[in-house]
Amino acid sequence: MNENKNIFNMKEEEIIRKYSKGANPFRTPDGYFDSFNERLMQRIAQNESEGSQAKVVSIGQRRRRRISYAAAAVVAGLCIAAGSYLWTRETASTEQMLSATAIDMNNDDYIDAALDYEMINNQQIASYLTEAY
Repeated sequence: MNENKNIFNMKEEEIIRKYSKGANPFRTPDGYFDSFNERLMQRIAQNESEGSQAKVVSIGQRRRRRISYAAAAVVAGLCIAAGSYLWTRETASTEQMLSATAIDMNNDDYIDAALDYEMINNQQIASYLTEAY
């Protein structure tokens, strides 16, 4: 990956050299940075003396209260919407399960399978319990 970057940079440099005819096109005037700090400080002082300060806009107490009430209403609305979505989703899945179970119970195969189980009486239960000891 670094090789690709180096190749790209080399091509870029070759293009710059071609169009600039070997001279460095990125030059600053002589002595530009010697007096840079002084010029910057003069400009800052000039802006401060002109009074070009940022305008401070304060939000009034009533407006701030309205914004907080509006934010609380939005949060409450989102909670209600999420709760109703989850409630309807849960209710729908429960209804589907109950209807599927009802269909299974009304099916003749279900009834036949239930009747096929061998019923045992109290004597058999007593004999099973005595054999276990």
